Amino acid sequence: MKKTAGASMVLGLALLTGCSMEGIGNLSVHEALFYGGNQQRFAWVYGTLGGKNSSVKLGDRVTTLRPQLSGDALGLPGTLSVDGKATYSGTTSATGNRMNVTRVGTGYSIQALGNLEAVFATDGTAWFRLSGPVAAGQTVIATAVSNTALRGAGDLTDAEADALGAELKGQGALAVAVLPDPTLPDQPFKVDPELAEGRHPVTGLYVQGGILNAASGQPAQAALPAAGTSALPGGTGRQLAGGGNASASSFQVIVAGDVASLATLWNTAYGRQTSPPALPALTPGHSVVGVFLGERPTGGYGVSLASAQIVGGVLELRLNVSAPGPGSITTQALTSPWLAADISGSFSSVVVKDAATGRTLN
Repeated sequence: MKKTAGASMVLGLALLTGCSMEGIGNLSVHEALFYGGNQQRFAWVYGTLGGKNSSVKLGDRVTTLRPQLSGDALGLPGTLSVDGKATYSGTTSATGNRMNVTRVGTGYSIQALGNLEAVFATDGTAWFRLSGPVAAGQTVIATAVSNTALRGAGDLTDAEADALGAELKGQGALAVAVLPDPTLPDQPFKVDPELAEGRHPVTGLYVQGGILNAASGQPAQAALPAAGTSALPGGTGRQLAGGGNASASSFQVIVAGDVASLATLWNTAYGRQTSPPALPALTPGHSVVGVFLGERPTGGYGVSLASAQIVGGVLELRLNVSAPGPGSITTQALTSPWLAADISGSFSSVVVKDAATGRTLN
């Protein structure tokens, strides 16, 4: 599914022409089929309503199309909501492994177990393009080239590629391969009324969660950049780092006031990475506090620092805890969210609470 100028213009052209269905014009559908770490089918429905709701049959479902929802990251310009959701969603068929991607030094090794059209990867903070076509049975060493989300993947428009990339990024290190159309286990669903040729592009994506370091067999991981280092109101603390692949299997808090305890905290945070970042410097009168939520069954979980205050010798940390919502795109690999915060002042104990609910985490 090489992206061509004609393919990239399909949806745009569809919006300029009419559809014979009463109550809706300019109808076109674009499917994204996920395999591997995900078995999910998403479809954007593009069109105009002509001032009223309309129905269209997608697969075996008669769906109701309405104006697009506001505030949903998958609700793209020109699309309609489907049964009250930003996209049509369903499941795909199981498929065997299509690739093994591992870190080798500063590059990536791609072992193709089936034909691949292109391979992309994220370290949880940025996206990279690793390769173009790789034939089944080949193993290639690739250099990561910075890429905007999943742009250039199959027939995805830039807006679709950005939305899917944002959904997957932050779920730890993972790789995404574009699969050739003839190798997809699922056919495009039927649309009634039938769409004209070119109005129903399909992009198949194979997701490999948990990219491993070839030398250690442990998950590759990267520290979050300085986006989380801004001081909190009151100046009590600031988030230093965080991620989704700590070595902690259960909830724990580590308080580090010296180099030895800080090394323990850092090893817990980055114990699954062969080249962890250097220890941060300890400031006199400050401590580094690590909070580890423990293992989660999929990607899509996260944690960040909302507030920190010391009252009566007790440090109270309130955290923004996130979990994947219904229909979210998540990798099917174990993750372990964590954060590390720099705290100024003295305290004898720590209480950790969910900022949204006030519930104590333990």
